[in-house]
Amino acid sequence: MKIINMSCSQKRLLSHQLLILGSFILATLVSSSHLFKGGYVVIRSSDFYFHFNRFVGVIESLSSGNGLPKINTIFLNGWGYPSPLFYGDFILSFGFIFYKLGFTALTSYKLFLMTLTFFCFVSTYYSMKVVVKKIEIAYLIALLYTLSTFRLYDLFVRNALGEAIAFIFLPLIFVGMWSIRSKQEPSRWLLLALGMSGLVMTHLLTTIIVIIFLLLMIIIDNRSYLRNKTNFISLLKAAGLTLGLSAMFVWPMLEQLVKMKLTINTNQLPIKSLFLTDFGKLIQQSLSNHALVSGNIGLLLLAPLVIRGILGRDKANNSLVKLADTVAILGVLTMMAGTSLLPWDTLIKLPIISFIQFPFRWLSIATLLLAISGGIYLFEWTNSAVQVKLARVALLILITFLTMSYSQKISRTKGDKVINQTAIQPQQIGTGEEYLPIETDKTWVLSQTRALRYNKSQIEISQESVAGTTITFNYENANQAQVSLPLLYYPGYQAINNVSKEKLVITTGKHGEMVLNSLNGKGEIQVSYEGTLIQKVSLCVSLISTIILGMFLTKRWKHH
Repeated sequence: MKIINMSCSQKRLLSHQLLILGSFILATLVSSSHLFKGGYVVIRSSDFYFHFNRFVGVIESLSSGNGLPKINTIFLNGWGYPSPLFYGDFILSFGFIFYKLGFTALTSYKLFLMTLTFFCFVSTYYSMKVVVKKIEIAYLIALLYTLSTFRLYDLFVRNALGEAIAFIFLPLIFVGMWSIRSKQEPSRWLLLALGMSGLVMTHLLTTIIVIIFLLLMIIIDNRSYLRNKTNFISLLKAAGLTLGLSAMFVWPMLEQLVKMKLTINTNQLPIKSLFLTDFGKLIQQSLSNHALVSGNIGLLLLAPLVIRGILGRDKANNSLVKLADTVAILGVLTMMAGTSLLPWDTLIKLPIISFIQFPFRWLSIATLLLAISGGIYLFEWTNSAVQVKLARVALLILITFLTMSYSQKISRTKGDKVINQTAIQPQQIGTGEEYLPIETDKTWVLSQTRALRYNKSQIEISQESVAGTTITFNYENANQAQVSLPLLYYPGYQAINNVSKEKLVITTGKHGEMVLNSLNGKGEIQVSYEGTLIQKVSLCVSLISTIILGMFLTKRWKHH
């Protein structure tokens, strides 16, 4: 009935929006065309296996009705790895929808990658509409950003799933900061909070880079952000809500780092190379519009900078062009920051900076900034053409051609072709093996079966069951017996004797495995991951913050 009662202008607007979303679906198919050629080609990074293990762990846990896992037992042949405590897995649950529809795990993963591309289109388009106020410009920015060489490189070549997901949230952060500074609808600090919360729970390394960038911007433009009381309060509100929404992820992660001696917090992560390149080489690689060995910005984002010179001074007073000029300068500076122009050999030794690992990650921010400026420049350029519509159609054809060209280049590149049966590699836990207990020998763990280890002369065990993070067994005739369990210990595990209702103390063996000591007589043991008090409290904090967010959004909706 509502659609029937809509005015002609409303129906026209609705059809326009549906057309735009339909074009985003088509662009998603074009940029992902190489995924339909059977299997999955792993070109240059073993990160695929790590993230695919994460993905399978989520869909299997959800399929069994256990919710999102805290310990992923797809890793290490079932011994478990706490990747969910350091990489937020919530967005991976979208892949579960495809799995439930009957697709294989690998096909579900491909469809999930395509879903991420569509989400990036939508996030960018609706965010940029707030800033530029023109549908055509917002549409161009969404195309340039989502189809950018560096984003596609992250998604399909490096298989850096966490970084690729982070692209969805960067536009929200930009529009939040812009809205606060420009004093246009100050309540849009909510978008800053949403963007930062999504980023924190998606990829911590990108979060660190973005925080450094935002702090620099706030310090440089302190008159707008720090000296203006209203804007400063908006920043504090956004920071507070971000801390609340992300508490269920951040607090448990910090707890693990405090309570456990892991590779990430006891040893400097092995960095074989910073993958540094000089600025000139980055430009040269970008002009090819292909990234198969190292990341670059791509031709689509460089060309608009040249077009800016063609626009001339007559456009200098245009408010949108002024915005584009400022953003373009920031984009170029950020792009330069990811090259050897900065002394990264020294900077990487600083505690916070070292977590970034690879300076080229700054290209994520540069990609967004140059896409925004590029969209505005291209709009103004085509707007001055004699045949405006023809010029814009030609531009869209060029973008499509370059995207298809890159996709075909990926499909023709040699790599390890995996199928559903070979895509899971439990030994792949990330290059740095960051979240292993320092005493754990991965080789030893992988050589073991998932069975209890004990001295049969000290204890008799029956009805042994090992499933995921839960182990149960009955015992009798025990005499100060010790039982080693095929699970690596992380805070949150609990062992209970169901006969005496006694909680047992869990210790660790020399390889980080869980051990039960001094068992006597008989009993029924259940060991499972129940979580910690901090995990439960932080979940409550995030739920309360979500309710507060809902109240703000409801109030804003009623206001409009």
